[in-house]
Amino acid sequence: MRMVRIRPKLVAVLALTGAAALGVTSQAVADPNPNNHGSAPQWIQLNTGYHARVFGDATQNHPTSTLLSNGDYVWADCWVAGDNVGNAGNVWYHTTYVYQYGQVTGVGSSWTFAPFVDGAGAFHAVPGVPHC
Repeated sequence: MRMVRIRPKLVAVLALTGAAALGVTSQAVADPNPNNHGSAPQWIQLNTGYHARVFGDATQNHPTSTLLSNGDYVWADCWVAGDNVGNAGNVWYHTTYVYQYGQVTGVGSSWTFAPFVDGAGAFHAVPGVPHC
């Protein structure tokens, strides 16, 4: 029986090739906008079925009294990686205005948890919301 010596780099290349052929990807590879280069701020409508609270930073430590529901909007000018919330991720939209009850209200320099706003859709979109 003949022994074949396989190099570690070759194994890694074969593993990646096989994973690609099988459609197995990591989040970074599956992300349609892997560099997360956005084009401009935008209004984003809440559409997830969750209520999204406005926070004073990209954590859950400084909630404001503003609670948003489906159909409301946030003005997101950029995103950051902040606190993880459960298994939903860690993307937060910088939010300066909200639209609810038929009017636009300034909320200062605030943050909303992207997965509860639009499933982080504007983060993944090409082009999407830019990184802060």
